Amino acid sequence: MGMIEFLMSKNVTYLELFYIFLGVVLSKVYLALRGRKHDKLDV
Repeated sequence: MGMIEFLMSKNVTYLELFYIFLGVVLSKVYLALRGRKHDKLDV
């Protein structure tokens, strides 16, 4: 049973699913940008 099926069985709406997806993407982008800034500071 995958993550989507699990969420669907919990009656999660598409809007909530979208927000979860958006949150994951934004956090990954944020971490990537923070890591890049760290590299610049080290150099």
